[in-house]
Amino acid sequence: VFQIDPIVRPGEPSELSQYGLYLEYDLASHLERTESAYRRYILFFVAAMFGISVLSWFVLSYVLTRRIARLVYATRNYTPGQNIVQVDESGRDEISVLNREFNRMMKQIDAYSRELQLSATVFENTSESILVLDETGMILRANSAFCELTGFAHAEVLGRQFLNFLSAPNMLASTLQTVRHLRRSGAWKGEITFRHKDGSESIQQTGINQVDQGDLKKIRRYAIIATNITELKQVQQSLQELAIRDGLTDLYNRRHFETILASEWQRAHRLNFSVAAVMIDIDFFKNYNDFYGHQKGDECIQRIAAELKSTFRRATDYVARYGGEEFIVLLTGDELPAVIEQVERLRSGIRQLRITHAKSSVAGCVTISAG
Repeated sequence: VFQIDPIVRPGEPSELSQYGLYLEYDLASHLERTESAYRRYILFFVAAMFGISVLSWFVLSYVLTRRIARLVYATRNYTPGQNIVQVDESGRDEISVLNREFNRMMKQIDAYSRELQLSATVFENTSESILVLDETGMILRANSAFCELTGFAHAEVLGRQFLNFLSAPNMLASTLQTVRHLRRSGAWKGEITFRHKDGSESIQQTGINQVDQGDLKKIRRYAIIATNITELKQVQQSLQELAIRDGLTDLYNRRHFETILASEWQRAHRLNFSVAAVMIDIDFFKNYNDFYGHQKGDECIQRIAAELKSTFRRATDYVARYGGEEFIVLLTGDELPAVIEQVERLRSGIRQLRITHAKSSVAGCVTISAG
């Protein structure tokens, strides 16, 4: 603010009057103008920052949020064993690195999932019974073959003790011995008889192995694989019977009898009891065979063998066909009078069969001689 005032000096002509300049600074007005300018600057700055923030939000939403959303979508829509959803790996920023690691991880998970599905398929469809037990013997997992073996539903099997499905739980006293063997070596193999729900039994070649739990070494798990060998055992039993039995009479054959004789002789010597061997021969059998024919001869031998089995039927009596029309009986623990009494009972029984023997020199029927 300024003003001009004339300076009048006394004694001087008025035309020589001078003027003076008076200046006054208006601070209030200046401050008001400055404050107004600052307000404009601040409003502009706030508006600019808001615009930048909005723009940044849109950019981040497109560049960052959408990429993360794709990652979440790929994770949620992954189905094991099917085509995996991969995310864009292009770029060098942190999201691109994360995407690459995600794709690699999903490929590994998919590979593991396919292996797990294959294992589960094999587990359920194999003909062998497979079980997983905890350290107390409780069944944690069982496949369909085991359910078929025992006749119980899957839900009825889980949570029950393995020994409950065996024919004789005390057969593994085995049980304690087997457990000790498992803890010592981590494996056991042998034959176990399982019991079906209907009471029938089947023999299984069974292997039990301790399962490695990785870092969970304190948690013991046991895998059991059982193969049905019932038919094989029956075939083996039949073959064994064929090896020790006479084909015509079903009595023991000579070879097996000699094995029994040697064993019983040693046992009698060790335990000091008597043993008697009785040789039996059909009288004039050659004449019978020649006159009636071989078929009738075989029938005669079979009837004599049946009478022998009927007479000597104790567990300690052993009857064998020694050859042709000859038989032999091994009696253990009997004194001579008792042996003679049993032989006489046999002779009487054979006479009562009344097998006609027209070519016999001692009787009109088949008879035997014994000694």
